[in-house]
Amino acid sequence: MIHHLINNTEKLDQLKFNGITILKSIISKTTDKKFTLEFFSILLVRSGILHLNLDQANYQLCPGNVIIISPGVLCQISKSESDIAVQCCFFNKSYAATNLLNSALWQQLPSIANRSFWILHAKPLQYESLQRTCKILDRKISGDASRFYMELIQLSFKQLLYEIAAVYFENNEELLLKHDRKERLVLRFFDILHQHVEKEHKVRFYADKLCVTPGHLNKIVRQRRKKTVKQCIEEVIISKAKPLLEDRALPIKEITEELGFATVPSFSTFFKKNTMISPTEYRFGAFQQSTAL
Repeated sequence: MIHHLINNTEKLDQLKFNGITILKSIISKTTDKKFTLEFFSILLVRSGILHLNLDQANYQLCPGNVIIISPGVLCQISKSESDIAVQCCFFNKSYAATNLLNSALWQQLPSIANRSFWILHAKPLQYESLQRTCKILDRKISGDASRFYMELIQLSFKQLLYEIAAVYFENNEELLLKHDRKERLVLRFFDILHQHVEKEHKVRFYADKLCVTPGHLNKIVRQRRKKTVKQCIEEVIISKAKPLLEDRALPIKEITEELGFATVPSFSTFFKKNTMISPTEYRFGAFQQSTAL
């Protein structure tokens, strides 16, 4: 069963500590019991044929398939015609929020972002590259904690995401053709946002970069993402603030400066407005959660 794949203590510790882990496994038994996934899951089917039910729909998975599933999806392995070899990347919601859900890449995949799971078929060379990237990511996670340990893991993880995105767009070339002028403006906005958000929090800055008025930019972003530009800016700031606060070695004053706020009180007010708790309370809660694990 997919929810029992993490039966290795070392791998489970990696998931709890880093928020992400890689695992190779064999699925040799099936059951009619349904289960709900706890983590984000990327599965590469290496061999065998797997019959999987996701949210009451049946799928037949074979070598070359890449399956991405969000937490909360109801799953059932209905049958397997032989032992199934899979390579899996599991990551929790906190890691996804920091490295995926608010990333510029995710904004380019709105049709994916609005679904709870999707299934792709990679070509042989693409699949080999995905396997190599997973192997490199596993080495980074399992290696000794160096000065840039987390940064190296994040880079390898993002490489995996971009390779999956390349497979997705090749499977759905018509989506690229459907990106009209308005959609291209939104995508450019998110690219610029992720480049400058640590220093620039004003809507006008991004509008000027895109050579449009703030009102026009806000109108298009609302049409395409159902959010205001200001809301998008705030969400990305919060996504960058949380992992910094989880690092107890970083003083809140230093985090305040890194995120472009003039004073600690202004940052605290902003953070509490968007999360309903103060930075200190968030840091304490994250610490308690990590020690409980």
